[in-house]
Amino acid sequence: MNIANAFHCFPDPDVALREIRRVLVPGGTLAMNVLLFPQKHSLLSRIANAINRWGKRKGILYTPYTAEEVRALMTKAGFVIREEQISGHCHFVVAERPPVEGVPTFDFDRAFSRNQGLVSPLEQSRLRSSTVAVAGLGGVGGVHLTTMARLGIGGFHIADFDVFEIENMNRQAGAGLSTLGASKVDVMAEQTRQINPDVKLQTFPMGINAMNIGEFLKGVDVVIDGLDFFAIEAREILYDAAERRGIPVVTAGPIGMSTAWLVFQPGRMPWRRYFRLDLGRTREDKILLFALGLTPKATQFSYIDPRSVNLAEGKGPSLSLAVQLCAGVASAEVLKLILNRGNVTPAPHFHQFDVYQGRCVSGRLPWGNGGLVQRMKFRIYRWWLNRRSS
Repeated sequence: MNIANAFHCFPDPDVALREIRRVLVPGGTLAMNVLLFPQKHSLLSRIANAINRWGKRKGILYTPYTAEEVRALMTKAGFVIREEQISGHCHFVVAERPPVEGVPTFDFDRAFSRNQGLVSPLEQSRLRSSTVAVAGLGGVGGVHLTTMARLGIGGFHIADFDVFEIENMNRQAGAGLSTLGASKVDVMAEQTRQINPDVKLQTFPMGINAMNIGEFLKGVDVVIDGLDFFAIEAREILYDAAERRGIPVVTAGPIGMSTAWLVFQPGRMPWRRYFRLDLGRTREDKILLFALGLTPKATQFSYIDPRSVNLAEGKGPSLSLAVQLCAGVASAEVLKLILNRGNVTPAPHFHQFDVYQGRCVSGRLPWGNGGLVQRMKFRIYRWWLNRRSS
């Protein structure tokens, strides 16, 4: 980690160094340069002091230090100084967070060696050099992220604006007593670094929107839709942008005690032609069309309580067992897309694996939701939902 020209701007260096040490892996290094108090009584020293006073008045400098103060602060925070050099009024320091005794430093090849036999060394290298964008880190997104990190995928762009709440405990990977109220992006970023400290992470704590979607998708190989089921507006932004850039999108939803998944590939059926959201007049209509396109066979309908679903309020039941299923199938599709192996069946093909029913169904909707049967389903379900809410 490098914090050039920053240390002397920290109002509380103790807190700053403790936080830096927290995010550094054992054996990780910190490089920084620190502004020192001029020690000599010379014209240049007087000029330097005048500049320092001006910087403090402007709020761009908190305080210079002495070399002894820098060493004491580093030692207090638990760092070991490995290299240092003083040049003029600048103290250059390279310090290390000591390795944990008895715990080996991270070795990527050893960490993911059990992937071998299912993934070749060359394929593991390809996964390591790939980047996946995960939009949403709640119900399914967090488990998607950690599952793909354990595949050895080396880069992620992750986005979520939300914090963990107690209602997330039954299914979300990062939810626990210690993380209630914490940013989902921050918690899941830390979990991912615990799996692979070398991972390249770009975080988007404001979620995705029309302003940052370009940066979110920059350099990405595959997109995973981990958005809340009812986040239809964000989903439109994500899918449209990915389609324009020729990036495949994988979505897997925890439906009942099943997972239902779709893959949208460049050059194949566009996502709007599949879901036909234009058939809906309201936001609730669009959510219904998304659900119908994701689960045309709807194996969950035989056991789900329809009273637990409210499209207008964005509520529906979800189980952790279905979330785990989603992570498995979504990560498998990502692996196949990145390595260009295996059989990827993109939309208009659909899939649903229901462990409660013991059924795995697949099919093809040549016209997506625009087909006669899907249109009839949409009208019937919309009528039923409207009747129930009236």
